[in-house]
Amino acid sequence: MKASGGLRDRMNSFLKDDLLDMGEIFGYPMDYRMKKVQMLDSLTSFILGKASEWLPRMLESDLFLLLDLIEAGPEVKVGRPYPDYPSVLEAFGILQYRDSGDGMVRESWLDKDIYSAVKPFVREAIALGEDSGKFDVEAVAMGWLNLYGIMPYDFFVRRMVDYISDCFDSSEVISVTDLLAQSPLLRLCRVRAKDGTEMLASPCLYDPES
Repeated sequence: MKASGGLRDRMNSFLKDDLLDMGEIFGYPMDYRMKKVQMLDSLTSFILGKASEWLPRMLESDLFLLLDLIEAGPEVKVGRPYPDYPSVLEAFGILQYRDSGDGMVRESWLDKDIYSAVKPFVREAIALGEDSGKFDVEAVAMGWLNLYGIMPYDFFVRRMVDYISDCFDSSEVISVTDLLAQSPLLRLCRVRAKDGTEMLASPCLYDPES
């Protein structure tokens, strides 16, 4: 599929490290030795041509936002109350958005090429997230993060392993754990303390390092 100038241009504002992180989150790891122009071309083509592969990795809130935008139509702006934290798809320029002057409302919309790329697969990705337990696990993970605000990564992992072991059959534990490991939530919420300890912070925290 031909790469979108709009999407590619938006991603061009990112550093190479940002593009590498995006590739990991979307399930398309890239080699740091690639030139930035190669990263942009290959990642844009992947986003537009392989939506069936990366959509199931997205958060529940991102997928339902996508569904609202698809039902509205391409390039139709949909307003909603200003979110507590940005969606993954907004953060990486997949969705476009504009905030109201008073900061109370955010309008989001889909370019025509993104609309065409994701429309056939969004409902399937939502059904998969619901049936696999992925959405439930992410909701619990978000609950822990918001309850503590910030916590050591190892502490979080122990809590989540206990939950998964208690709530899922033994045959499902590994697959559900893998789903959590692939979730954008863990990558976006990771921070490193001054002593080098790896932490997870609630996405609602404005400045976790403080």
